[in-house]
Amino acid sequence: MQTQATMAPLPPPQTSPAAPQSSRALSGKRPLSTTNADADEENRRKDPKISRACDTCKRKKIRCDGILPCSNCAKRKLNCAYDAKYGRGRPPTPPPSTSVNERQERSRSDYSNDLSIWKQQAPVSHDMSTSQVHSRASPEIEIEGQYFDPTSGLNFLHRAWKKLLTQKDESTSYDSSDTERNQLLTSAGDRPFHVDNSASDAFIPDGSTARKLHEFYFETCVVTYRMFHRQTVEGWMELFLKDRQLQRPMAQSLGNSRTAILLTIMAIATLRFEKVHGEMSTEDESLVLQRSDHLFCAGMRLTEMEMGFPRLESAQARLIQVLYLLQTARMNKGWYTFGNAFHITLSLGMHRRRGQKRDFPFTSKRQNYITSECYKRTFWAAYIIDKYLSVVFGRPRLYQDDDIDQNFPDNVNDEDMTPHGPSIPDDPADCYIDALIFHAKIARIIGKVSREVYSVSDLSNEDRLAAAHRSSLELHEWHASLPSHLGTVKPSTLIPSFRRQAIALQLAYSHALIHTNRPFLLTEGGSENVTECISATKASLELVNRMAGDNTLLHSFWWTHYVIFCALAVVYVWEIQGTTRPTDEIDNQSLGKIFDLAEKCHGHLKRASTGLSQNQRYTIILDELRSEARRCRILRGNPPHPQQSGRPGGETNANTEIGFPSLQDPDMFGSTVGVQEELMPNMLDSFLFSDWQTLDSSTPTSSTMADKDAAVVHLEHQSCQGISADDAEFLSNFSDEAKKKVRRKIDVRLVPMLALLYLVAYIDKTNIGNAKIEGLLPSLHMDGVQYNIALSIFFIPYVLAEVPSNIILNRFKKPSQYLGFLIFCWGVIMLCTGFVQNFAGLVVIRFLLGLFEAGFLPGAVLVISKWYLPNETQTRIAILYTSAASGGAFSGLLAFGLAKMDGIGSYEGWRWIFIIEGLATISMAVACYFLLLDSPSLSPSWLTSDEIRYLEVRQLASNNHSGHHKGFDKQIIFSVLLDWKVYLLILATWSNAVPNYALKFSMPEIIKSMGYKSANAQLLTIPPYAVGAASAYGFSVFADRFSWRMPFILAPQCSLIVAFGILFSKAADIENNIALCYFGICLACFGMYPILPGVNAWNVCNIPNPHKRAVAIGYLICVGNVGGIIGSYIYRAEEKPRYPTGYGTSLAFAAAGIMACLSLEFCLWSANKKKALMTVSEIEGKYTEDQLQKMEEMSPMFKYSL
Repeated sequence: MQTQATMAPLPPPQTSPAAPQSSRALSGKRPLSTTNADADEENRRKDPKISRACDTCKRKKIRCDGILPCSNCAKRKLNCAYDAKYGRGRPPTPPPSTSVNERQERSRSDYSNDLSIWKQQAPVSHDMSTSQVHSRASPEIEIEGQYFDPTSGLNFLHRAWKKLLTQKDESTSYDSSDTERNQLLTSAGDRPFHVDNSASDAFIPDGSTARKLHEFYFETCVVTYRMFHRQTVEGWMELFLKDRQLQRPMAQSLGNSRTAILLTIMAIATLRFEKVHGEMSTEDESLVLQRSDHLFCAGMRLTEMEMGFPRLESAQARLIQVLYLLQTARMNKGWYTFGNAFHITLSLGMHRRRGQKRDFPFTSKRQNYITSECYKRTFWAAYIIDKYLSVVFGRPRLYQDDDIDQNFPDNVNDEDMTPHGPSIPDDPADCYIDALIFHAKIARIIGKVSREVYSVSDLSNEDRLAAAHRSSLELHEWHASLPSHLGTVKPSTLIPSFRRQAIALQLAYSHALIHTNRPFLLTEGGSENVTECISATKASLELVNRMAGDNTLLHSFWWTHYVIFCALAVVYVWEIQGTTRPTDEIDNQSLGKIFDLAEKCHGHLKRASTGLSQNQRYTIILDELRSEARRCRILRGNPPHPQQSGRPGGETNANTEIGFPSLQDPDMFGSTVGVQEELMPNMLDSFLFSDWQTLDSSTPTSSTMADKDAAVVHLEHQSCQGISADDAEFLSNFSDEAKKKVRRKIDVRLVPMLALLYLVAYIDKTNIGNAKIEGLLPSLHMDGVQYNIALSIFFIPYVLAEVPSNIILNRFKKPSQYLGFLIFCWGVIMLCTGFVQNFAGLVVIRFLLGLFEAGFLPGAVLVISKWYLPNETQTRIAILYTSAASGGAFSGLLAFGLAKMDGIGSYEGWRWIFIIEGLATISMAVACYFLLLDSPSLSPSWLTSDEIRYLEVRQLASNNHSGHHKGFDKQIIFSVLLDWKVYLLILATWSNAVPNYALKFSMPEIIKSMGYKSANAQLLTIPPYAVGAASAYGFSVFADRFSWRMPFILAPQCSLIVAFGILFSKAADIENNIALCYFGICLACFGMYPILPGVNAWNVCNIPNPHKRAVAIGYLICVGNVGGIIGSYIYRAEEKPRYPTGYGTSLAFAAAGIMACLSLEFCLWSANKKKALMTVSEIEGKYTEDQLQKMEEMSPMFKYSL
């Protein structure tokens, strides 16, 4: 849908007559009146009314279509502008034209208009008019069918980042991705869980481990959220372990909620234990998260199945689940889970003070002291979470202070509590509950600040400033009232539990001061607030910098990274603001130190962001602010210190990785500086007070803030159109370990079998070259020309039969039947080759061999494409070609051995080569029928039901095409024949096929011309093929790893140029250049064998329709193998040993392949760039889902693989 990026509601965008009309719902605007929408549609003029004409059309008094540039100006190549005075209210912003050239022309002409609109919104006047009030309260938008008010992060990003990208002519879509749209509502945008759907509970730790995790949780993990009575929970643990020992159901003795509490405690402890014991790699973190997720999900299932009325443990179970979700950055799931906990606490009356004799709701028991205190602790822990979640999300607080009269819990440690009261009355010693109480008190102040300072109501700056002063005084009083062990004593001297509590409250205090005073960084006046904000920012950054060296502290609080984000945002915004506002409150030297400190903490945040999408989203936003802040420092003559000129900790430029433009490009101080210098300050001038909250809340909204600017799209994570929401959720929850496991299963069963079969096919196809040097020609009374005819006749049916064969194979439910039949037939033909008596018989045999071998290679590639995703195919296809290269080596060795059978049964040695290899092929055909994999649904003997479902669903999601549910359409053949990409791929294939077939048929003869005997020449063919096998596999692994095909095709093609250049220049004197020419042969094999896997994988990646893919695979291999016909004739016997035609032709085709590869890369890159000009909203507004599916790879939603 179309969204607006301005601060105030705009008139509906006008479109040219050629443009498709969007519905009112897609316009993204707010209704300006309460008139009936349907009546309005009925009365609307047939031609849209243009409310503003461009300056040129207005001056000439001609009709204007109201877009920028308008059709008249575009036709006459005039500068189209809307600068003339507009006298009918606020001027509407004309929608931009969509062409690339028009976008470039717009970037400067419309920029001043955009800034003027932003400037109108700055809240500098205390006496606001009605129109200003409306403008202040109106920047809400509609995205994905949901309303987002001024406290929504999507709104801020849509407005602010569009301004940042204006000068770069780039756009960013803030619509959610298809993956998120297919997640459950309560988890949309969160990291999927590592779910194990089996009924096994083997993931539950044994008794000793469970007790250690329980102890670790209470000793290390709990800081201020102390809602449990430790001794009570220890009793639950013993009952739980007893049930486990007796093999009872895990919740039999304790019930669902208490068991869920224990499982979540173990989940949190498992997660935190590894983090506090050193840094983890991404793989290690994934494994730890998988273990903890299993425990958490088991507990979540128990709470979802809880029966009866709520109890204290019902609320506690959900609150501790919220804490786990927040620690794993699953913010949206945490938000909705907390909503359930909130309602349970209200239904239990936890927010109300209770007398000593009153019963608790839904129970028949009188309260005891431990239960009473746990009620209070639980409520105030929930209260703290609520206040922080409201700030992080920019959403209203659930608990309202006017409805609460609950007392704070008593200052009594767990070990001093009994059912009847504290065992040590009036104990003056330090207490762990102090931290909970004071955290709740500061949370109350934070809630008050959000309500009074950040209010969206029409308050003057003086009222907000007064509210901030009152809150700051309350915060100072709060800090002064802290017990000594939490406030005045140096934390490093405290025991670990108190040290964590003291640091948590110090961090909360600094954040509260930042939260209270930061809105006044961008307004006139409030110098005291600015000073206090910057001082609090410095204190928080210093504290975080000290915490970075202690993993037990850095990972102790779920909101640590959020506080770092707030502090860094303040530093960067203040640094940017310094370009237009003098920094009177703080001298430049102090601000420079703070900026340097911010750079260190920015590095800490990035290093802590591994695997946590929430923290990565913090860094995305900070990178934009940081880049502009660094630029502003340089403009003011305060460049960063040399050690800070790069990214902290050796980081790379994250902007280029996530699709944002780098503001530090080489021409940054060129002609664009003048405009850039005004860009960010004007944007900051337009900040509303609520925009600070929207900056905070901009990260939890979606797991992907921007599309990665890459041409490669891993299809498993592409659009999930064509599958149900249930399948999409299943796919997202299928763990990474389970995915690796099922891929390993397929790799073990499918790839080796296909590789062995292709090895047999390759040997049967090329062993005529080995038979030649063992006496084939004299035995059949043939000359060199007849030999070349016998070679080339093979390729005529081989080329013609490949496409029909793949069409037939695609109709078979069991590929093993069809491929087994083909293998059996050519095995019989190979056997008969050993009995031919003349040239005519050999020609017939070779023709039939080509006919039946034609279908195997494209069929094998098609089978691979049905089991693997496109970005997984090249390595597997490469293994086929590796087996072919190995076959070249093996065939020489085999021929060497079989030739020793010369005279047995009165047959020559070359005949035994065909006879023995033919019998081996027939036996492989039988094995193929029983061992070759057909499809996941036909493999229940070695795949679980979940693995079968995963393989089928991911293919549906990756194909993203409805055509695979229909029969074969003959039009597909024509669409392949007319596809220009296929012909560039064919030319790239010929760069391999022509030299490859020519060399493999002539390599024994070339080596023999070096002076070796026949037997040694056979053996010396082994090393070049071994080099080719290693090269094919190595290049393909890297191509799949980087999901980039072109470089790993281009590099081998370049090595072909070098190899045949050596042979072309030195072959005339080959006996005196044996080493160099043999190296040339090895280098040629090194370059030839990686090309075909890369080309075939490139072809598979860029065709989403499986029927078209089958035809394209066959057609590519079919026409590509025409190169075999050419290669059969280029090594002419009379040119031995120079072979200038052979080497020269190979050079020419290698050069042509390089040009084809580069041309295809450029064309696909250009197509992707053109598609990227349209946002998802524009695409959905212009095309229906059916139209997008019919467009297939031409769809703007499809990104070509490069």
